[in-house]
Amino acid sequence: MKKALLSLSACTLVFAACSKKSTSVSPDALVVGNWKLSTFKITLPQLGALGQFNILDTLATCKRDDITEFTAEHTLFYNEGPVKCNPADSQRTYGGNWQLLDNNATLQVTKNPTFGDMSMKINELSTTTLHLSKDTILKVGGLNFAGTADVIYRR
Repeated sequence: MKKALLSLSACTLVFAACSKKSTSVSPDALVVGNWKLSTFKITLPQLGALGQFNILDTLATCKRDDITEFTAEHTLFYNEGPVKCNPADSQRTYGGNWQLLDNNATLQVTKNPTFGDMSMKINELSTTTLHLSKDTILKVGGLNFAGTADVIYRR
């Protein structure tokens, strides 16, 4: 009886181990796809409560529905979304190339027609969230203030 129970336990373990599928997804695969901007803020700690700037709220409605597309070929595209600011604008435009650096801790965009080359720290990367941040200097009233830009995309 003891042998039969041990054999049954061993078979169960073997089948469980064989049927278990790997669910790990590469960081590149997590980035690939369409993302919608959900948060864009700049924080300037030296200004206290006055140093909180919600950039997303200042964007026109036609910009808030835009989609950022990261392709498997490491190309970045911007999609105008359902509401275009100018009906004559292309629906999809080139936004540069992207890659993960520093052991997947940094997202780098190169050849962006507007910003050129830029790197941002990855704070969170999951199937639903891409949270990026970048140290920045913002000029307010003729003075330079060090701060952080936070950008969060959602699927």
